Formats: sequence, structure tokens, C-alpha cells
Amino acid sequence: MKTTIGCQIPGASQPKEPVRLIDADEVMNAVDHKSCENCQYCDDFDRVCLNGKSPNAFEFTFDTKLCNQWKGKDNATD
Repeated sequence: MKTTIGCQIPGASQPKEPVRLIDADEVMNAVDHKSCENCQYCDDFDRVCLNGKSPNAFEFTFDTKLCNQWKGKDNATD
């Protein structure tokens, strides 16, 4: 009867390599992340789009909404 190293059940597969966890914030900062949240036309208090040319103008915005009028804030990447 064959047994595998590290496992007491005959014929069981070996454990896989340990999974390396990554920091999602680090990844998002590394890519060009455009969202209403970091658009210069989005009001910081109530997240309303203040760009009259946007299809989302004067609507509450969420990260899933994005239009072709996006411009980065001074502290965000363009």
C-alpha cells in the first residue's frame, strides 16, 4: 500500500504550494484605476456628478459608473 508524504490517506494528492496573499490596495494603486470616486467632477460629500456634459450629470454616482468625461483629481492619476 502506497502512502503519500504528509498525508495519511493512501492515494490522496499532495498539498499544493502555499498561496501567496496580495494586498488589493497595492494592486489597484499600481493600475490605472478610473472611477467616479476619483473624478474631479464628483462631489466628495454626496458623490453627485457635477459635470453638465456627462451622461451621469447631477446623479448620485458609484464606482461602477464611469463615463468618457472622467478627469482625475489633483491627487489622483489621470
